[in-house]
Amino acid sequence: MSVDTLSLARELRAADIEPAHAEAIAAAIGRSVNETTLDAATVGDLAQMRSEMRADNAGLRAEIATLRTELKSDVAAVDRKIAGLDGRVGELFERVDGITGRIEAAMLKWFIATLIALAGVAIAILAKLSGAF
Repeated sequence: MSVDTLSLARELRAADIEPAHAEAIAAAIGRSVNETTLDAATVGDLAQMRSEMRADNAGLRAEIATLRTELKSDVAAVDRKIAGLDGRVGELFERVDGITGRIEAAMLKWFIATLIALAGVAIAILAKLSGAF
């Protein structure tokens, strides 16, 4: 936006303002308007920015959709791995249960054998003490 300072100065002089003052006022207004509008966006600038933002937005939406698809795929892969691990954990529990059962059986055999041996020792000691040997 620009200001026609010559026309403004003429209008000020026509309103009975001294020519020097009218020219100074017109020049000051012209400078002020030029400095103020120097960085102002035009309608074309705004339209271009709107178009760029829409393009960026469309690109971001496409990227989000791609990431969402990748994430769903990754989650599905993790779910499959977890399902496989569940099966393996179940197998390991069964193996541990089997091993535990065998250990318990072996310990029971040793315990019974130890009791029988102690009973035999106790009988021998009693027999020796009673003189019936």
